[in-house]
Amino acid sequence: MKVTSHELADRVFTPKRREILQTLNEADVSSQRELARLLDRDPGAVQRDLTELINADLVAVVEDGRSKQPVLAHDTIIAEPLATPAVLGTDASYTVENEP
Repeated sequence: MKVTSHELADRVFTPKRREILQTLNEADVSSQRELARLLDRDPGAVQRDLTELINADLVAVVEDGRSKQPVLAHDTIIAEPLATPAVLGTDASYTVENEP
């Protein structure tokens, strides 16, 4: 499980990067080039987005010879809340799920 600040989430979770994370979650992607093809995007643009996701510890790369396979670095990603329930008022609530 990866917990990230809302500031990092605001910077990193662009629509295109969310699409990358969703694709990596749903498909067995064998390479960065295949990911770009699945997304119908320029490989260079996908590489730049992957670099940001790698730097944020959201994506990892498994190297096999010259092939670089992007994979999700964590099963769960949680962004810290913008405010705690005490700040939101007495009617606010939230739940915390424990990872098995």
